[in-house]
Amino acid sequence: MGHQLNERMRFLEINEETIACLRHWKPMIDEALPSVLNAFYAHIAQWPEAGGMFKNPGMIDQAKNAQIQHWKKITAGEFDESYVASVRRIGHTHNRIGLEPRWYIGGYGFITNRIIEKVSHTIRDGFRKNRAVERADLITALNKAVMLDMDFAISTYLEAAKDERLSLLGNLSGNFEANVGSVIEDVVQTVEELKQVSLTLDELARTTTDKTTLVSQAADQASSNSAGVASASEELSSSIREISSQVQVSSKVSREAGAKAQMVTQAMHALREQTNAITKVTEFINDVAEEINLLALNATIESARAGEAGKGFAVVASEVKNLASQTTRASEEIGSQLMQIQKACAESEEQVSQIAETIDNLNQAVESIAAAVEEQSAATNEIAQNVNVTSNAANQVRDNIGMVAQGALQTTDSSRAMLNATEQLSNKTTELRTQLDRFLSEIKAA
Repeated sequence: MGHQLNERMRFLEINEETIACLRHWKPMIDEALPSVLNAFYAHIAQWPEAGGMFKNPGMIDQAKNAQIQHWKKITAGEFDESYVASVRRIGHTHNRIGLEPRWYIGGYGFITNRIIEKVSHTIRDGFRKNRAVERADLITALNKAVMLDMDFAISTYLEAAKDERLSLLGNLSGNFEANVGSVIEDVVQTVEELKQVSLTLDELARTTTDKTTLVSQAADQASSNSAGVASASEELSSSIREISSQVQVSSKVSREAGAKAQMVTQAMHALREQTNAITKVTEFINDVAEEINLLALNATIESARAGEAGKGFAVVASEVKNLASQTTRASEEIGSQLMQIQKACAESEEQVSQIAETIDNLNQAVESIAAAVEEQSAATNEIAQNVNVTSNAANQVRDNIGMVAQGALQTTDSSRAMLNATEQLSNKTTELRTQLDRFLSEIKAA
């Protein structure tokens, strides 16, 4: 410190003559200081930036006393370690209270000018010779001392400000590194997670696109199948309607056949009754023929007994006998034919009964078929409705799947864009980390 003091004094040309001059005018300067300082504090009160730092008169008195003691060191020429410590305290105080150097320099100018004015009046009013030289020596000595004082005070002020700035920068850099560095690490981790999410999203989007393609194809196939089923259902419905119509015709025909079979049965029954009656007549004829034959036989016998007289009667008896025989044969033939007719009638009646029974069964079957056809028609209509619903649903699925596919494609594009953005963000984050480390290094090196 002594070396710095000596170098600064040598640079400002503060020598023994300067110190002697200051000591010579010390009584007058010390005497003028109280009034000069009063004027100074009255003067700075006009500027709140400076005067506002003194909250009450006690603070002003304390500042005045410190300044007087410091000026006494200057006028005594005591430029030693205690003087340096005093001027450094001033510099630290100015830095602590935030007094800018402009107020310090201006204040020093005000006080110095007022001291010179006070002492110059004394020189002018006295009977000394070479008053101008004395005044010039005083001004030179005061300027040198004031410059030395300001040099130390402002250097101390700047050093303290620099120390505070470095401390603040150190704290800021530490906090910045701790907070921003942590944020950057979080950002890096988040970017990496976002990158993985983007990759997963891209994979899911591609899978969704593939699946939607398959579903769209299945929907198209379902729609096509539904159209085929609808067409087949329509053909089936048409066939069922035709079958129903034919069944109705068949039912009508079978009912008519049953009625006719009933009529045939009745006719065959009547025929059998008539043949029975004819049989009785033929039996009666046969009995009459036998009686006639017996009578013819008796007549023949009697004609033989009569001889020639009975020949004519014998011829008639013979003819009657022949006719009776023919009648008997005819009645027997008729009886045989009637038996065959009765047998045929019985067989026909049995067959007609079987036919009637078959027709009844057929009617029942037709009715069952009609009921089944009606049920099938209802089922077919329901199938057609369901097919239409299925076809519409398939078309909606196809349309919706198309929208899903489009959304999946957009998601793929977005995920890839996000992936590119995350990669760029990752690169920028790495660059930011590098710049941050460089910035902190520069701050620490400042």
